[in-house]
Amino acid sequence: MTVLPPRAPLPQPPLFAAQFRAFGSHPPNIPAIVAHMPSPSLQVPTSLDFAAECLGKETERWTGKDTLSLYSAASELLAWVNDERRYTHRFHFAAWSSIRELEHCLANTGTSLQATIGKNRSEIARALQDCLIDPKIPKRDGIRDALQELLKILQSPQAILACWQDFMRACKRPEYSVPKIAKLRDEFWETAKAGHYNRRELNSLLKGILSNSMQEIHQAKALLGEDVTSFPENIRDRIRETTTLSYEAREQLCARIVGRAPREAHHVVWLAYTSARLTKFTVDAGPVRLYNGPALRDMGINDPEFPLELKDTPTDYKRVFPKDENFVMARVGLGTRATTDAANLARKQALAVLLVASQRASGRSGTWRDTGSQIHMMDGRIVGQVFAVLDRKPITSFQLDPLAHGIDLAASRVADHLPV
Repeated sequence: MTVLPPRAPLPQPPLFAAQFRAFGSHPPNIPAIVAHMPSPSLQVPTSLDFAAECLGKETERWTGKDTLSLYSAASELLAWVNDERRYTHRFHFAAWSSIRELEHCLANTGTSLQATIGKNRSEIARALQDCLIDPKIPKRDGIRDALQELLKILQSPQAILACWQDFMRACKRPEYSVPKIAKLRDEFWETAKAGHYNRRELNSLLKGILSNSMQEIHQAKALLGEDVTSFPENIRDRIRETTTLSYEAREQLCARIVGRAPREAHHVVWLAYTSARLTKFTVDAGPVRLYNGPALRDMGINDPEFPLELKDTPTDYKRVFPKDENFVMARVGLGTRATTDAANLARKQALAVLLVASQRASGRSGTWRDTGSQIHMMDGRIVGQVFAVLDRKPITSFQLDPLAHGIDLAASRVADHLPV
């Protein structure tokens, strides 16, 4: 019998060798990322695969809760500057701590973000020197203006694009340690939060684009207002399919999605609530229209009362309907506006109606629950969809079932105050 020589271990991708070696002893706040080992049947992972893996969950901080982002550090120092009280010695420690945190964040930001901040950084340093000449009577105006300008910059599309560029550059550089990548990753997500981006939707898009997913690439191009007629019309034909976009094309598409300035468009968002009922087919409250869920689900598409935008879309929109027998759909018309987070804005409008209605509802305990499902439409085209029932907390502790009495009385009252 012939004895075969031992099989040589498969080599790690050299591009990620330094990062993967560090995963064995990663800091406790950083999730361990499993290295994708190449095999005869699998492709060697690229920097785009590594970046998609590192994006992780947008709400988690890999550097820990004690590490401030640049936006948080600037906000904290601005709060101290705006406090006009005369400080005694025991209050100085908080001020010095805020100054040190801001200086640390400015020194450890990525090169692209530092270039975006530009001369504002030197203005902050100069204003701090002037402010602290006499700490008991600080000169606040200069540092206040400089910090407000910094916060304005960090909320701009240019800042989040710069953070994305820093993050992607780190994912390509083997010499960058995991803690360094984690810092740039957290800075990106915190800057996106400061800019009022829908981070969940953005995360899904970026991961899909980096992975060459047809569905997310279709949504990205639709968000940018590009022609998507070459894609399959039905969502089922796009899900789990891949495209052949090159690395460069995917990188460019991600950068355009991250750095896009919100364009004006007509926004409509559909939301779903379980453990809820309506005694009417619809209830109107300004831009919010509530639908009797089961009646809408069972309605024929050719019925004159069937919503027009759902009629014109090829997507299987009924997937957003909960499986419960008692549920309500909310259509929130946001009009024509430029926004980066239409879904969150729509939820605020619907929540305002429901909270006012809850004050007028009574009965035994019972609650409405936001399922988290949504359909976001821009100019009649679906650009974002979430078909998942999440374990969300009740909207209110008041009884909203049956809702009709509370909603009918509250709808006209709250309509004049929307949108909020």
